[in-house]
Amino acid sequence: MISANVKKAIYLKARTNLTQKEIAKKLDVREETVSRWFKREDVKQELNKACREFLNDLLPKALQTYRDLLTSENDYVRYKTACDILNRINIETVTEEEEKIIIVDDIAKLYAKRFG
Repeated sequence: MISANVKKAIYLKARTNLTQKEIAKKLDVREETVSRWFKREDVKQELNKACREFLNDLLPKALQTYRDLLTSENDYVRYKTACDILNRINIETVTEEEEKIIIVDDIAKLYAKRFG
């Protein structure tokens, strides 16, 4: 059975950037107590579940952000977003050196377009 304090600790660990020390302070317990809680197998399982639920809650917002970035008016933002997505699914785009060349070329084209 997981106590109310342990459930609060799980929630805080899954949804915040708080350290065990900060969680202990919030719950008015010793840091060692919190450390012991997180070593328990049942608590590890509940923490894993809480983290998955939190990520599932964030997923629609993250996908919408990608959609917004992919439809940005800024070519560079669209390019970097597409590269990020492709890299995350292990599809290699261009090397950093190639990217620098592309950026310099794009800047030259913009300069020529505006002032040329």
